[in-house]
Amino acid sequence: MDEKNALLADLDFAATLAREAANTPLLGGAHFLIWSGLLVPTLLIHGSVLQGWLPLEPSLIGVLWLIYAIVGVTLSTLLGVRLANKPGANTFLNRLSRASGIALCALIFTFAAATSVAVGTRQVGYEAFNLILAFAFGLNAFHLVVLGALSGKRHLWWCAFFAGAAMVFTVFYSQDSFVYFVAAFGVCLSMTLPGILELRAEDCHEPAADT
Repeated sequence: MDEKNALLADLDFAATLAREAANTPLLGGAHFLIWSGLLVPTLLIHGSVLQGWLPLEPSLIGVLWLIYAIVGVTLSTLLGVRLANKPGANTFLNRLSRASGIALCALIFTFAAATSVAVGTRQVGYEAFNLILAFAFGLNAFHLVVLGALSGKRHLWWCAFFAGAAMVFTVFYSQDSFVYFVAAFGVCLSMTLPGILELRAEDCHEPAADT
C-alpha cells in the first residue's frame, strides 16, 4: 500500500510539473540576449584583431574580455533583480533555469581563469584559450537540453543541437583564429535564437493591459 501511495504521489508531482511547464514561460530569454549581445561583437573583435583586420594590439584582447565579463555580470544581475518579481519567477522550471545558468557562468569563468593561469605560467600554449569556446558551448548544450526536456519546448532541443555542433566545430578550428568567427555564428544559433523565442513566448503570457 505504501508503494502504491508513493507511486501515486510521484505521478501527481510529475503531472504538476508538466502543467507548470506548459503554463509558465521561461524568463531566461533576456539573459540569453544580454550575454549573446555582448559575446558576438567580442568574438568578432577578437578574431579580427588576430587576423590583423583591426589595428589593435593583441595584448588588449584580455582587457576586451574583462570588460565583457564585468558588463555582462552587472547587466545580468540587474536583470535578475527585476525578473524576481515577475509572475512565474519562482516556479520550479524558472528556479532550475536560474540555478543552471548561474552554474554555467561560474564554470565558464573558472575554466577561463584556470586557462589564463596555465598560459601565464607557460604550462600550455596560447591556443588553449580557444578551448574555452568549446567548453562553453558544451555547457550551454547541456543547459538547453535540460530546459527542453522539462519544458517540452522543441526549439530548445534544436538550439541545444546547434550548441553541440558549435562545440565540435570550435574544437576542430581550435588551432586557427578563424574559430572566433565560427563561435560568433554558433552563439547566434544557440543563444540569440532561444533568447528571442523565449522573449516572444513571455510576451504572449503577459496579462493584457486594462483599457
